[in-house]
Amino acid sequence: MTAAMTSGVSRRIALGDLKFLVIDEVRRLLVEEKQAAERDASTDFIAREKAQLIRRRSLRDAVLELGALADAIAAIFPELIKRTNKAKELAAKALPAATGSEMKHLIDEIIAFFKQPPDSSHSVVTITGDDNGAIFAIASKSESDTGPTQGGFAEALTASCNAQKFLAAVSEMIHGARLAGRKLSGIEQFVRAAAFQALEAGTSLPPAYRGIGVSGFRPYQTSLSLADPGEGHNLVTCLDARLLAGTIVHVEHIDRGNVTDREIVEAYRLPAPVNAARVRLQVGTVAPCTAYIGRAPFENGARPDAATYVPMAAVFEEDLLKAAHMIASACSVMFANGIADCKIAMERMTVTQLVRFMEAISGNVLRDRSRQFLSAAFNLNVPLLDDRSAGRPRWIGEKFGIAEVAIELASAGGFEKVTWDGASNLATSEPIIQYFTEAQWLEIIHRAHEHGLETYVSAGMDKQHMPACVFSGVDGVGIGTSLHYRKQDADGKYIMGELKPDAILEVLQVRDKAAATTRGRGAETLAMLDRLYFEKILPGECDALRAELFAALSKTAPSDEEIRNILCKLDDLAFWKAIIEHKRTCDLFHPVIAQAQRRLIVEQFSMVLESTSAKVALHARLSRAIASTDITEIMEVLR
Repeated sequence: MTAAMTSGVSRRIALGDLKFLVIDEVRRLLVEEKQAAERDASTDFIAREKAQLIRRRSLRDAVLELGALADAIAAIFPELIKRTNKAKELAAKALPAATGSEMKHLIDEIIAFFKQPPDSSHSVVTITGDDNGAIFAIASKSESDTGPTQGGFAEALTASCNAQKFLAAVSEMIHGARLAGRKLSGIEQFVRAAAFQALEAGTSLPPAYRGIGVSGFRPYQTSLSLADPGEGHNLVTCLDARLLAGTIVHVEHIDRGNVTDREIVEAYRLPAPVNAARVRLQVGTVAPCTAYIGRAPFENGARPDAATYVPMAAVFEEDLLKAAHMIASACSVMFANGIADCKIAMERMTVTQLVRFMEAISGNVLRDRSRQFLSAAFNLNVPLLDDRSAGRPRWIGEKFGIAEVAIELASAGGFEKVTWDGASNLATSEPIIQYFTEAQWLEIIHRAHEHGLETYVSAGMDKQHMPACVFSGVDGVGIGTSLHYRKQDADGKYIMGELKPDAILEVLQVRDKAAATTRGRGAETLAMLDRLYFEKILPGECDALRAELFAALSKTAPSDEEIRNILCKLDDLAFWKAIIEHKRTCDLFHPVIAQAQRRLIVEQFSMVLESTSAKVALHARLSRAIASTDITEIMEVLR
């Protein structure tokens, strides 16, 4: 540090994120060494690293990928084998590191090994490791030392912060009016218009939003997902507190005009990003907001053959990069403004292509993946070509078969949510909840929850279908058309009007009444048990009761007395009492922290870990990560 330094900025990097950072930096430095070797070998041409399609990965995946790169470099330049082996060793050291101080020593070792320039007396940057991560600091110098600023960064930062503060204040203003049950005043409406203008100018909303949570551990197990292109939400949904209780505010373009063929025009389409941002501004943190993105925009496709439904992408590999990057970019714009879930249509690809597509989306989207979900939307009316068995592709055309394989594919592709849709070429789709029996819906949702997936159904439903949805334990129910005013024109065609508050309230009342029944409580409890099963922390005696509860709920005429008896058995368990107490407040925490808290609850009852030493070590590591809000590290521990 020099005497000229007066102030500066710093950023704390939590331990889990710091490990990824270090491994990626070793990779970059290794590539530099390869390029140096190429320069020495030839002055006429230096190869570049081909840009790879980014995919979601774990820390171990990152180390393995670096190892593969190192081996490839050593094969081309055998003289570098000692260097590449050392690079692999350095990257591997990041995995077991328990503190930021250890990582700082590793950073110093990496800098020395790769012979990077040393700190100069004029350096204004420092890295300081501690127990929970590291602080990366950039100190300021006096104006005489730094010279002119680069394009007015300081002024731009101040302006950006002020703009975000203004948006936050407007959101609070709207929330205050909503709580008071009053309309915005004339001047308040002008202030809101100024906030909308700031959004249009590119100002992002402050990063505070409500996620959809995880199944079983939120105030409402089955939420109404209320669909509108945006303006209806701005005029109706966002301004009425009653419409936001257990509601997901879903933004999608739901008008198809005169084209009813969904192969030409999707039944739902991507909404305007600014509309999604306006809705988010007004909803604030009261309810989750989600958005529909749509199907992949392949370049080389033609309309699928009606007889065989060939994939839209004739040359999938060539199309994948652009299609994945466009969809990921659309999702990233939504996530940047606090959208909690982006729904992507899984169509016009084979089964193996769908998984590759999802992996590419998951790897390229900018988001907090523990709170902002990717949803794989499978239309049960569209057959899937299963090409997972080499040389023996088969069509999956039966609706239940499509619903089943959708769970496998969403999980394999790295998505957090599976959606079953029934949109068709009809003006009003057949209610999707009528596609299967109640027992079949319970089974399919139960299976998805066991895979850790959120679930969602949509198409053709209204209030009369809500009890069946609640009894299935589904997480979200999409309703759009039936909750708007509608009238028929001279040709008998329905014209959709504005959202109808009374119709929305009726659906919510039906939902709440169904959830309060014994069968509704049983479905919610099953969702809780399934989530604990997925998290690998469900005690054996609770798992046995989970099986009993599923069997009881699956009967053609479920017995309230049988369901109550099972619930009472659970209530008598000390572990379950602790979980119920946890559920009362877990929605206030980040979902990954809440999951870690559940893991610690299990440890208290000594039902999972095998040895005392392992229990103590894991408890310490997990507790430290929770205390420092190190989400990446918690996810690695819980993996």
